[in-house]
Amino acid sequence: MIQLTPCLGGGLYRLFGTAKNGVDPQNQFTEVMKFDTTDPNAITGAIRILGDHVQVRMLANQIELKYYFTAPKKCGGGSPRIQLGISGDGDGNFKQFSGGPDQNAFGYLSDSDGFQTGCATIPNNMWIHEDMTNSAPKWGLDQWVASGKVPVCALGYLNCTWEEVVTYFQSEWPNHRVLNAVLVDDSGSFVPADRGCAYYDLVNTGARTYTDHQDASGSGTAPNSCPSPARARILPVVRINSAPRILDNIAIWSACRPRRGRTRTSRSDSPSGGGQRPAASFVLSGVCSRKTASAGSALVPGDGVEPSRRE
Repeated sequence: MIQLTPCLGGGLYRLFGTAKNGVDPQNQFTEVMKFDTTDPNAITGAIRILGDHVQVRMLANQIELKYYFTAPKKCGGGSPRIQLGISGDGDGNFKQFSGGPDQNAFGYLSDSDGFQTGCATIPNNMWIHEDMTNSAPKWGLDQWVASGKVPVCALGYLNCTWEEVVTYFQSEWPNHRVLNAVLVDDSGSFVPADRGCAYYDLVNTGARTYTDHQDASGSGTAPNSCPSPARARILPVVRINSAPRILDNIAIWSACRPRRGRTRTSRSDSPSGGGQRPAASFVLSGVCSRKTASAGSALVPGDGVEPSRRE
């Protein structure tokens, strides 16, 4: 008998709609996702395909995120949310139809006592961390009702806790498989409060966490007007004699470029001489200027810190 070991890995986050890679509005060195739902018809999000044989119970403490809503944006109308695409019969296919075994489970942002009742109190212009598998009744299983296997949750199938979600799938769909996880925002057309700019970081779905732009593949094709501050890119450390050195409070201007070379001190050091050649080293060439960096100095081009293009 061959026993399959679950693979929780899966792929990168694929951005769609207005979703783009961006920068934290409070910290230019932090890479984040940014969603723009200013347009009432905007649909935006990030989808990730999960690994093989992942079940709901395996995702405890593995669905969470940080989000930042720029005023006056709020959540509402079922958005933003994290939804799980689940193959109830475990065949690995997602062929959705009413009453069928392939449906979604919806996790709504905002810790609350029911269907997004906490949205109005979520503060704007600050980062909020939310664990989607905590004890709050934030999961909706309404798509599964038509199958005849009606979810039993203390506050109804629109307001299930994560523990109740786990119990439902383990008992009613024991062979189920979670195929994908999607962070999505699509309610702006009927909930005006949902419109605006939102930023997301440390988005965790399964074994992968979005920590920077390398965790995302592609970018949404729709326009995104949400601002990102100008970023600064630190130039590589200059190596001298093949060893990294920190030049005490000195920033090498970007006009200086390292080249590989060596210093000859005598005739015997020439290629035709008999002396031993010294080890190759890096020397700086070109017109080089130096500027002493101070704590309060502004970052300027060529100052050792080079502004990159605006996101």
